[in-house]
Amino acid sequence: MYWLEQAREAGYVRATYRLARVLAKGGRAEELMQQAVHAGYAKAQYMQGMSRLRVGDAEQAAALLRLAADSGHAPSQLELGWLLETQGRSEEGAVYSGMAAERGYPQDEAN
Repeated sequence: MYWLEQAREAGYVRATYRLARVLAKGGRAEELMQQAVHAGYAKAQYMQGMSRLRVGDAEQAAALLRLAADSGHAPSQLELGWLLETQGRSEEGAVYSGMAAERGYPQDEAN
């Protein structure tokens, strides 16, 4: 954990995200995850978006997933596409689902 702290202090956003994951729950973990989200780390945006979706906050989930999806994060593109389609926004949802498919996500299970 020492090296993650050192890397975080040096400005490595991925280290901030990883440290938050190591710490799991609690005030510091949430604070670090928010730092990673605000710094533009797509995986953190995705994880926070999925957390918001699990508690029924579809609006905030969509906002977080959109941040990650627009940066090219394929899992976020797929999840956002599905979410938008469930909200009756099929055309917009299809755009994001198509973006994920262009990146090969989800992987073809036959491969």
